[in-house]
Amino acid sequence: MVRKTCLLLCVSWSFIAVSCHAQVFKGHQIGETFAAFLKIEPAIQSKVDYCRTSAPHQLTPEEVAKLSSEQLTSRFGTATKSLQQYLKMEANYSKPGSVSPRFVEQANEYVARCGSALNLAAIVTKGQGDIDGNGSDPLSISSDFNEDNRSFTFQDGHLVKFSMDLRASYTDARNDITKRIGIAPEENAIPYHNGFGATWSDYGANWNSDSIYVELYQGNNPADRTNPRFVAETQELHKKSMDKLKNAPRPLD
Repeated sequence: MVRKTCLLLCVSWSFIAVSCHAQVFKGHQIGETFAAFLKIEPAIQSKVDYCRTSAPHQLTPEEVAKLSSEQLTSRFGTATKSLQQYLKMEANYSKPGSVSPRFVEQANEYVARCGSALNLAAIVTKGQGDIDGNGSDPLSISSDFNEDNRSFTFQDGHLVKFSMDLRASYTDARNDITKRIGIAPEENAIPYHNGFGATWSDYGANWNSDSIYVELYQGNNPADRTNPRFVAETQELHKKSMDKLKNAPRPLD
């Protein structure tokens, strides 16, 4: 009896382990902590470290004195090719209420590097916020890690939504998701046509497990075909989205 009980427990724990492992997508799992998320995203970890430790501060005269002529010019303008020229310019900012260009320069650099990470800072401090891959600024967070329009949403310090474009066929992606979640999807194909006589169908599938909701969408318009779009979120978040949609005012209300 004891042996049978142990066997059942082992099978149960194995099933739980397999189920948890099966719902890992690109290294991430809905519900993971922000700390666990950062371990999988070293580029974002680097951005967090920089933004935590490099908040704007006013350069000291000693720091300014160490800047080369080229650095002075690139940071403060062509009229400041030497320390003496810089000090003369800064003297104009000595009036009450004026902001030293030493601070302005540091603030501008910080905003350039961390401006796109403001939501990231909110996640660090409040556990809430989004990280997405939109934008192409070389200093932005997106260019550091994103190639597939990835987007992450955090609530209470945990990952509650993850979406991305997949570099795979719709069929391969559908089969892989089904294997990972362990349940069959609900599927639909919506037919379309255009004025040039082209016809096609956009494909969609969704999986409803106890803990997460997953969607897969493939747009097949010949003029603008897209990669399959994958979205995974908590059931709680999905329910809130559905309730909001259901309760939205209708055009004729």
